[in-house]
Amino acid sequence: MKFYEFGKENEKTLVLLHGFATTWEQSFRPLIDVAQNEFHIIAMAMDGFNPDEPEKDAVFVVEEARMLADYLVEHTGGKADIIYGASMGGMVLTDLLLDDRITVTTAIADGYTVMQYPAWLPQGLKRRLAKMLAGMMFWLINKHKPLIARAAGVRSLDELDQMMYTGMTKQTMVNSEYGLMDYRYKHEAFQRADSHIWYGEKEKGVSKTVGKLKSMGIAVKDKSFPGLGHGSLLLQPERLLDEIRRAYLQADEEGC
Repeated sequence: MKFYEFGKENEKTLVLLHGFATTWEQSFRPLIDVAQNEFHIIAMAMDGFNPDEPEKDAVFVVEEARMLADYLVEHTGGKADIIYGASMGGMVLTDLLLDDRITVTTAIADGYTVMQYPAWLPQGLKRRLAKMLAGMMFWLINKHKPLIARAAGVRSLDELDQMMYTGMTKQTMVNSEYGLMDYRYKHEAFQRADSHIWYGEKEKGVSKTVGKLKSMGIAVKDKSFPGLGHGSLLLQPERLLDEIRRAYLQADEEGC
């Protein structure tokens, strides 16, 4: 795993966590370009999704979160002003928040992943299912991008190509799918920071998850962006930066 840092001279720290089937640079280079004069930015490049380390396959989000926590403890004393997790990055974020070594002021999960498999699935079935789903995803990415674009609610194939990394190995996909089989969402982690869940208007599953969290008494602020699909806010860096600033200032005003 690698970490890329920008604006080290700045006081406030913004940690960026990308999602599945994309890279830190595809997701965050436009945001970094407009934010590096304001924030000390730490962008994590997850194993299996980094062209600079093509020999590495993915590990799952729990291990990613541990490695990120180790890095933050060493380089920032375990403190982060803002952590922004896009899609699967939101899963890394929740695991990180539960690490007692880490203190976060503002936590943002944008397009928070909501899929969870039944706990009763036998291990043998999980392995077979992971291989089957990974093969299907590999096929879709290489042969049927329009189906992915439609499912994600993005507006065009050009938009999808800006967001999607096609250099993943099939083993990375298998590892990612297999990790999901046993993963239980840690929604309680949102209680450990001033937490926000953002989603495009077309992401109906995320809005349902927000409703579930609120019914459970978990304090989380939510915001829907009209006309946008999964990850589309990343393509509007100035707007994204403004939203991040606003969320952080809100936490500051509330004394979080």
